Amino acid sequence: MTLKVVPQVSTLAAFVLLVASLLSAQVGPPAPPPANFGSSSSVSGAISQLNYGPEMEVTSFLVNGNTLVTFPPHVGAALSSTLSPDESVEVTGYASSTASGMQRIELVTLNAGGKTLSVPQPGQFTSYTGSGKVIQLNYNREGDVDGFLLDNGVFAKTPPPATASLASTVAVGSQVSISGYSHQTMNGRTVVDAQSINGQTIAYAPPGPQRRPR
Repeated sequence: MTLKVVPQVSTLAAFVLLVASLLSAQVGPPAPPPANFGSSSSVSGAISQLNYGPEMEVTSFLVNGNTLVTFPPHVGAALSSTLSPDESVEVTGYASSTASGMQRIELVTLNAGGKTLSVPQPGQFTSYTGSGKVIQLNYNREGDVDGFLLDNGVFAKTPPPATASLASTVAVGSQVSISGYSHQTMNGRTVVDAQSINGQTIAYAPPGPQRRPR
């Protein structure tokens, strides 16, 4: 007697689609950055060295040779052209210890060269309503439009399926009004997670089954 083993592919696929649907159907303000651990602290002194990731992106730096200042990857990209060894800085953030015993500060504000930069923290996402002229569409690595830039400098982020359905409205040169939740970037720019465009609510629907998972 021969036993035939049937792979449970359909069950697994259904489960994956269900999870994707739940994750993609979130509507409302973007999730705030993860909570920082440790007490509030500050340090000032000279940068001993910059530390790098695999593509030479700045991932952290040492101050006075014994304090490691860390930050999210997108912050490192903004700081890479600003920081250099031996530069004097003032840092505030949340202190903790690393597994190797180093003192660590997760960056909140940085003063370097007379400029003060701040990392958006939980609670700094605020309601936004504004308007402007679309001067550029933004494309992700799949070639989908995932946002647009307004002539007032605001960058509006939108899910690609919703942007496709608004193609006739969101076009270069068109005047649009948007509402959503905004935050300031490290370089002072305003980024808005758009919830409606010209009064039309954006549906954060899951991508179709033909799309590759991201």
